[in-house]
Amino acid sequence: MVLRRTSLVKFLFFLFLFLHAVPLIFNQSYQIITILNYSIVIFSLLIISSFNNKKMSLISIIYMSLICVSVGMSVLGFSGSISSLVMAASLPHFLFSGVNSKKDFLKLFYQPIILSSFLLIIFSAFLYTSVKGNLGSYSYLIVLGEYFVIASINYVPLVFISMSLIAYSIFKTKAEHLGNTRYDIILFNVLVLLTIFYSSIFLTRSVFMSSLILLYAYLKKARTLLLLSIPIGVVYNIDIIIPIFSNFFGADNFLDIILSADSRTDSARNLINSSLYHIFYNLDYSNQMSYSTITNLLFSMFPLTFIFLYSPFNALIAIIKKREVNLFLVFLSSFTVVLFQMDFFSIFAFFFFTEYVRFFINEEYVI
Repeated sequence: MVLRRTSLVKFLFFLFLFLHAVPLIFNQSYQIITILNYSIVIFSLLIISSFNNKKMSLISIIYMSLICVSVGMSVLGFSGSISSLVMAASLPHFLFSGVNSKKDFLKLFYQPIILSSFLLIIFSAFLYTSVKGNLGSYSYLIVLGEYFVIASINYVPLVFISMSLIAYSIFKTKAEHLGNTRYDIILFNVLVLLTIFYSSIFLTRSVFMSSLILLYAYLKKARTLLLLSIPIGVVYNIDIIIPIFSNFFGADNFLDIILSADSRTDSARNLINSSLYHIFYNLDYSNQMSYSTITNLLFSMFPLTFIFLYSPFNALIAIIKKREVNLFLVFLSSFTVVLFQMDFFSIFAFFFFTEYVRFFINEEYVI
């Protein structure tokens, strides 16, 4: 019975990851695929994985209560984004509740993550062939902005960075448990390099920076070379790099880049102010959502959703105590994404990694 339940969790987890890659081919069906994934699939996965949580903690009970209330409100016609955010942030907690060792971790997550990552790479080739004809045109951003109908043009790089962050956890564990394989190294590098590539095409600034941080965390042996070569390259090409850098960040100069963050800050401030006046459930949430920042989660059911600060805070403290530089860099990479370009999948990836930190550093877990 336990084995059958584990197999079902693995299948649903793969389906959850796989459905993030499907819109790269069926772009016109993005909305229905996302609704299916963040309603039926994720809810089923939560229910099945929660059965593995034999000893429900207070955090587990609070998460389950928030899920039930947010889903109930969604059924009654209130914002469905709240229930999706709450479930995406809660799911890693219940997935890890059935993990008792690093061997269990690999058995549960390795195959779904590897297969989903591979399919994402394959599907992205189809995406690129579909849009490459418009990349050189003057209005290519408008074309890319309409590619997924209602989704942001940032969807592709966000899917890649989220999958890369999840893959980092599984590859790191496998390297320590069984040793690195050439296939794993190649797959992860391709994932991150494609993240950099697509973030440059879709001009997703935060993902571009996050992917560089993640690559730096992974390439331990090449760090010294990178630290020496990058400043030298910048100095010798400063006249070329500054205009390119400014243009990539959507401004004519560095001052404009800094000032462009004002609208994002204002949107977050509006959501916070609105939530302070509507304790527990902001009835005007849909109209007050910030521009893709983690405040959308934290103030969705204020103040109860502040419980989601618990896992990241504990993870960060554990990383600092253990002086795990690599884990800190990955944490920084993931947090940068949810701070500036959050979506449902990046929220899941962020909390998946924070749960992984607890799992990795905790001495109870053995190989």
